[in-house]
Amino acid sequence: MLQRTQNRAMWVPLALLATTANANEFGWFSDETWTASIRAGYTTNISSDGALTGPTESVYGGSPLIEMDDGYQYTFALGRELLDGLRLEFELGTIASQSSTATVLGDEARADDAFRFDADVDSTLYMVNLSFDFDLLDWWATPYLRGGLGVADNSVDASYSVDFDSPIWQGTTFEGLSLADQPFAEGNTTEFAWNVAAGFKKRLTERWALRLDYSLLDRGEAWTGPDSNGDSVQFSELKSQQLTLGIDWRFR
Repeated sequence: MLQRTQNRAMWVPLALLATTANANEFGWFSDETWTASIRAGYTTNISSDGALTGPTESVYGGSPLIEMDDGYQYTFALGRELLDGLRLEFELGTIASQSSTATVLGDEARADDAFRFDADVDSTLYMVNLSFDFDLLDWWATPYLRGGLGVADNSVDASYSVDFDSPIWQGTTFEGLSLADQPFAEGNTTEFAWNVAAGFKKRLTERWALRLDYSLLDRGEAWTGPDSNGDSVQFSELKSQQLTLGIDWRFR
Protein backbone atom coordinates (compact mmCIF):
# COMPACT_ATOMS: atom_id res chain seq x y z
CA MET A 1 0.00 0.00 0.00
CA LEU A 2 2.88 2.39 0.82
CA GLN A 3 4.40 2.07 -2.63
CA ARG A 4 1.06 2.64 -4.39
CA THR A 5 0.42 5.74 -2.30
CA GLN A 6 3.87 7.14 -3.04
CA ASN A 7 3.36 6.56 -6.77
CA ARG A 8 0.03 8.39 -6.70
CA ALA A 9 1.58 11.20 -4.67
CA MET A 10 4.34 11.72 -7.23
CA TRP A 11 1.88 11.96 -10.14
CA VAL A 12 -0.23 14.72 -8.54
CA PRO A 13 2.36 17.56 -8.67
CA LEU A 14 3.69 16.41 -12.06
CA ALA A 15 0.22 16.51 -13.58
CA LEU A 16 -0.50 19.93 -12.10
CA LEU A 17 2.81 21.31 -13.36
CA ALA A 18 1.97 20.11 -16.87
CA THR A 19 -1.45 21.78 -16.59
CA THR A 20 -0.01 25.13 -15.56
CA ALA A 21 2.66 24.93 -18.25
CA ASN A 22 -0.05 24.40 -20.88
CA ALA A 23 -2.02 27.29 -19.38
CA ASN A 24 0.99 29.52 -19.89
CA GLU A 25 1.04 28.64 -23.60
CA PHE A 26 -2.47 30.07 -23.87
CA GLY A 27 -1.46 33.25 -22.06
CA TRP A 28 -3.41 32.58 -18.87
CA PHE A 29 -0.35 33.50 -16.78
CA SER A 30 1.17 36.33 -18.73
CA ASP A 31 2.29 38.14 -15.56
CA GLU A 32 5.92 37.38 -14.70
CA THR A 33 5.13 37.39 -10.97
CA TRP A 34 3.58 33.88 -11.14
CA THR A 35 5.78 30.97 -10.05
CA ALA A 36 5.23 27.21 -9.85
CA SER A 37 7.08 25.13 -7.29
CA ILE A 38 7.54 21.40 -6.73
CA ARG A 39 8.90 20.19 -3.39
CA ALA A 40 9.69 16.70 -2.14
CA GLY A 41 11.11 15.73 1.20
CA TYR A 42 11.53 13.52 4.23
CA THR A 43 8.92 13.54 7.01
CA THR A 44 9.65 12.80 10.66
CA ASN A 45 6.69 12.33 12.99
CA ILE A 46 7.30 14.10 16.27
CA SER A 47 3.84 13.69 17.79
CA SER A 48 1.71 11.22 15.86
CA ASP A 49 1.12 8.22 18.10
CA GLY A 50 -2.12 6.27 17.79
CA ALA A 51 -4.09 4.16 20.24
CA LEU A 52 -6.80 1.52 20.20
CA THR A 53 -9.94 2.72 21.95
CA GLY A 54 -13.28 1.01 22.53
CA PRO A 55 -15.26 -1.41 24.69
CA THR A 56 -13.04 -4.47 24.07
CA GLU A 57 -9.77 -2.65 24.79
CA SER A 58 -9.24 -4.69 27.98
CA VAL A 59 -9.21 -7.94 26.01
CA TYR A 60 -5.90 -6.86 24.52
CA GLY A 61 -4.36 -6.14 27.92
CA GLY A 62 -4.62 -2.38 27.51
CA SER A 63 -4.34 0.08 24.69
CA PRO A 64 -1.27 -0.45 22.47
CA LEU A 65 0.61 2.67 21.46
CA ILE A 66 0.98 2.78 17.67
CA GLU A 67 4.17 4.60 16.74
CA MET A 68 4.26 6.01 13.23
CA ASP A 69 7.20 5.51 10.93
CA ASP A 70 8.92 8.30 9.02
CA GLY A 71 7.63 8.97 5.52
CA TYR A 72 7.72 11.30 2.53
CA GLN A 73 5.94 14.46 1.47
CA TYR A 74 5.26 15.77 -2.05
CA THR A 75 3.99 19.28 -2.67
CA PHE A 76 2.96 21.40 -5.64
CA ALA A 77 2.51 25.13 -5.15
CA LEU A 78 1.42 28.00 -7.36
CA GLY A 79 2.40 31.44 -6.10
CA ARG A 80 2.17 35.09 -7.06
CA GLU A 81 4.35 37.93 -5.84
CA LEU A 82 2.23 40.57 -4.11
CA LEU A 83 4.94 43.00 -3.04
CA ASP A 84 8.71 42.99 -3.26
CA GLY A 85 9.68 39.73 -1.54
CA LEU A 86 6.15 38.91 -0.35
CA ARG A 87 4.43 35.97 -2.05
CA LEU A 88 0.96 34.44 -1.82
CA GLU A 89 1.04 30.69 -2.48
CA PHE A 90 -1.62 28.04 -3.06
CA GLU A 91 -0.32 24.61 -2.08
CA LEU A 92 -1.48 21.07 -2.78
CA GLY A 93 0.47 18.43 -0.92
CA THR A 94 0.34 14.80 0.08
CA ILE A 95 2.11 12.80 2.75
CA ALA A 96 2.75 9.23 1.69
CA SER A 97 1.25 6.38 3.71
CA GLN A 98 3.17 5.67 6.88
CA SER A 99 2.87 2.15 8.26
CA SER A 100 2.80 1.80 12.02
CA THR A 101 2.89 -1.30 14.18
CA ALA A 102 1.96 -1.94 17.81
CA THR A 103 2.15 -5.29 19.60
CA VAL A 104 0.54 -6.03 22.95
CA LEU A 105 -0.12 -9.21 24.91
CA GLY A 106 -3.61 -10.26 25.92
CA ASP A 107 -5.13 -10.09 29.37
CA GLU A 108 -5.96 -12.72 32.02
CA ALA A 109 -6.85 -16.03 30.27
CA ARG A 110 -5.48 -14.65 26.99
CA ALA A 111 -2.22 -13.37 28.50
CA ASP A 112 -0.08 -15.38 26.05
CA ASP A 113 -1.97 -14.19 22.97
CA ALA A 114 -0.21 -11.49 20.94
CA PHE A 115 -2.14 -8.77 19.15
CA ARG A 116 -0.51 -6.59 16.49
CA PHE A 117 -2.15 -3.48 15.06
CA ASP A 118 -1.04 -1.75 11.88
CA ALA A 119 -2.32 1.57 10.56
CA ASP A 120 -1.60 3.41 7.33
CA VAL A 121 -2.20 7.15 7.50
CA ASP A 122 -2.43 9.26 4.32
CA SER A 123 -2.97 13.02 4.23
CA THR A 124 -3.84 15.35 1.38
CA LEU A 125 -3.13 19.01 2.17
CA TYR A 126 -4.80 22.13 0.81
CA MET A 127 -2.93 25.19 2.09
CA VAL A 128 -2.74 28.94 1.52
CA ASN A 129 0.71 30.28 2.41
CA LEU A 130 2.46 33.61 2.72
CA SER A 131 6.22 33.71 2.28
CA PHE A 132 8.75 36.49 2.53
CA ASP A 133 12.20 36.54 0.91
CA PHE A 134 15.02 38.34 2.75
CA ASP A 135 16.88 39.49 -0.33
CA LEU A 136 20.33 40.15 1.11
CA LEU A 137 22.70 40.89 -1.75
CA ASP A 138 25.82 39.66 0.06
CA TRP A 139 24.35 36.22 0.76
CA TRP A 140 25.01 33.24 -1.51
CA ALA A 141 21.33 32.26 -1.28
CA THR A 142 18.17 34.11 -0.28
CA PRO A 143 16.70 33.14 3.11
CA TYR A 144 12.92 33.09 3.48
CA LEU A 145 10.11 32.41 5.95
CA ARG A 146 6.77 30.81 5.08
CA GLY A 147 3.59 30.15 7.01
CA GLY A 148 0.18 28.88 6.00
CA LEU A 149 -3.28 27.73 6.98
CA GLY A 150 -5.57 25.19 5.36
CA VAL A 151 -7.21 21.80 5.69
CA ALA A 152 -5.94 18.24 5.73
CA ASP A 153 -7.90 15.25 4.46
CA ASN A 154 -6.62 12.44 6.72
CA SER A 155 -7.30 8.79 5.91
CA VAL A 156 -6.59 5.85 8.24
CA ASP A 157 -6.73 2.18 7.24
CA ALA A 158 -6.06 -0.25 10.10
CA SER A 159 -5.59 -4.03 10.28
CA TYR A 160 -4.65 -6.51 13.00
CA SER A 161 -2.96 -9.87 13.50
CA VAL A 162 -3.44 -12.37 16.36
CA ASP A 163 -1.34 -15.27 17.66
CA PHE A 164 -3.47 -17.74 19.69
CA ASP A 165 -0.85 -19.06 22.13
CA SER A 166 -2.73 -19.05 25.46
CA PRO A 167 -3.52 -22.39 27.22
CA ILE A 168 -7.28 -21.85 26.84
CA TRP A 169 -6.96 -22.71 23.15
CA GLN A 170 -5.42 -26.17 23.72
CA GLY A 171 -7.40 -28.84 21.95
CA THR A 172 -9.34 -26.31 19.86
CA THR A 173 -8.98 -25.24 16.25
CA PHE A 174 -7.41 -21.99 17.49
CA GLU A 175 -4.45 -23.69 19.24
CA GLY A 176 -1.23 -22.24 17.76
CA LEU A 177 -3.21 -20.43 15.06
CA SER A 178 -1.93 -17.11 13.68
CA LEU A 179 -4.20 -14.72 11.79
CA ALA A 180 -2.35 -12.06 9.84
CA ASP A 181 -3.50 -8.77 8.29
CA GLN A 182 -7.17 -9.02 9.23
CA PRO A 183 -9.24 -5.94 8.23
CA PHE A 184 -10.05 -3.77 11.23
CA ALA A 185 -11.59 -0.44 10.22
CA GLU A 186 -10.91 2.64 8.10
CA GLY A 187 -12.05 6.23 8.08
CA ASN A 188 -11.53 9.78 6.75
CA THR A 189 -11.48 13.08 8.61
CA THR A 190 -11.08 16.66 7.42
CA GLU A 191 -9.06 18.76 9.86
CA PHE A 192 -7.69 22.27 10.23
CA ALA A 193 -3.98 22.36 9.32
CA TRP A 194 -1.14 24.86 9.66
CA ASN A 195 2.54 25.01 8.78
CA VAL A 196 5.60 27.20 9.32
CA ALA A 197 8.83 26.93 7.36
CA ALA A 198 12.24 28.52 6.94
CA GLY A 199 14.73 27.93 4.16
CA PHE A 200 17.05 29.17 1.46
CA LYS A 201 16.43 29.81 -2.22
CA LYS A 202 19.21 29.93 -4.83
CA ARG A 203 18.41 31.39 -8.23
CA LEU A 204 19.94 29.26 -11.00
CA THR A 205 18.74 31.23 -14.02
CA GLU A 206 16.26 34.03 -14.63
CA ARG A 207 13.39 31.53 -14.52
CA TRP A 208 14.67 28.65 -12.38
CA ALA A 209 15.53 28.54 -8.68
CA LEU A 210 16.48 25.79 -6.22
CA ARG A 211 15.19 25.79 -2.63
CA LEU A 212 15.84 23.87 0.59
CA ASP A 213 13.61 24.29 3.62
CA TYR A 214 12.60 22.93 7.00
CA SER A 215 8.95 23.02 8.02
CA LEU A 216 6.70 22.12 10.93
CA LEU A 217 3.26 20.80 9.98
CA ASP A 218 0.17 20.10 12.09
CA ARG A 219 -2.54 18.03 10.34
CA GLY A 220 -4.97 17.75 13.25
CA GLU A 221 -6.42 14.36 14.19
CA ALA A 222 -7.27 11.13 12.38
CA TRP A 223 -9.17 8.00 13.29
CA THR A 224 -10.84 4.97 11.80
CA GLY A 225 -14.53 4.37 12.00
CA PRO A 226 -15.63 1.77 14.57
CA ASP A 227 -15.28 -1.92 13.80
CA SER A 228 -18.03 -4.46 14.54
CA ASN A 229 -17.20 -4.29 18.28
CA GLY A 230 -17.25 -0.50 18.41
CA ASP A 231 -13.44 -0.22 18.66
CA SER A 232 -11.37 2.25 16.67
CA VAL A 233 -7.77 3.36 16.15
CA GLN A 234 -7.29 7.06 16.89
CA PHE A 235 -4.39 9.41 16.24
CA SER A 236 -5.06 12.36 18.52
CA GLU A 237 -2.37 14.53 16.97
CA LEU A 238 -0.61 14.43 13.59
CA LYS A 239 2.35 16.75 13.90
CA SER A 240 5.50 16.29 11.84
CA GLN A 241 8.71 17.91 10.63
CA GLN A 242 9.73 18.02 6.96
CA LEU A 243 13.06 18.61 5.26
CA THR A 244 12.33 19.31 1.61
CA LEU A 245 14.19 20.10 -1.59
CA GLY A 246 12.34 22.00 -4.29
CA ILE A 247 12.56 23.66 -7.67
CA ASP A 248 10.82 26.89 -8.71
CA TRP A 249 9.87 27.91 -12.24
CA ARG A 250 8.83 31.45 -13.15
CA PHE A 251 6.27 31.53 -15.97
CA ARG A 252 7.80 34.44 -17.87
